[in-house]
Amino acid sequence: MPITKPAFILHAISLLLVISPIAHAETGFDFSSIPAAERQQLLQKIATEVNQELPYTSHDGSISVYKISVDNLQISYDAKVDLDKMTIPPTIRSPEAIRGILQPSPAELFCRTPDMVSLNKQISFLARFHVKGWQQPISVTMPRGHCAAYRNKTREELAADSVAAMFAIMLPHLNQSLPIQSGDATLERVTFDSKARVMHQYITHNGANLAALSPSAIRRQLQQQASLNICNNPSSMRMNRYFATTAHTTLPNHPTPFTITIPKGHCARQR
Repeated sequence: MPITKPAFILHAISLLLVISPIAHAETGFDFSSIPAAERQQLLQKIATEVNQELPYTSHDGSISVYKISVDNLQISYDAKVDLDKMTIPPTIRSPEAIRGILQPSPAELFCRTPDMVSLNKQISFLARFHVKGWQQPISVTMPRGHCAAYRNKTREELAADSVAAMFAIMLPHLNQSLPIQSGDATLERVTFDSKARVMHQYITHNGANLAALSPSAIRRQLQQQASLNICNNPSSMRMNRYFATTAHTTLPNHPTPFTITIPKGHCARQR
């Protein structure tokens, strides 16, 4: 589910910073070569210039950026967020979920131009999202050098980051809907290893005919069925482009689960 409103507002602010003649001048400076007081003054001039354009509100009123400030040589901005005006289901409105949705937005937009990459090499950025009805803002920090690391990633890597982040957000809500039974198989639980980029499915299978087969035959059938389940489902097939799936299947009279893996990119190779 794409969340476009935060990205839209961040893009507007990044453009204001990039077109600022002061910002252009600063990117040619080595901040460490000038006194701290002067650095603070230069950044404050940027904030003053941008604040003249604020508040900036999205067309549906869901997000309004109302202040740019400089704190300890860090550029910060504050935005009000009204979740009722955004296309975010109530089931994923926890602070953790909203943080995950907003987390990629600053890098996706602030890091698009060489000017901002150069500026971020010397100063950090901070976004504070003030959600209506919440006492504490959601803060997203981009440390110095973050933009350069971000720009070094390929489109495929950035897409994988986004898919993995969104899946991790949705996972608790998915598990709340379990168990789900299909024939003799019941999906009991799903986990996600974000570092290895592997989804783990824990399944119980009560099929007596399958359990009666030899271990190699069981493994072969489970592998074939898992491949069909993933590659014939459009959503699962898209996720297979970015991460693998490992199924842990428990069968009657077999004390150890059968573990099979559908590797990343498997569905594309089957075409």
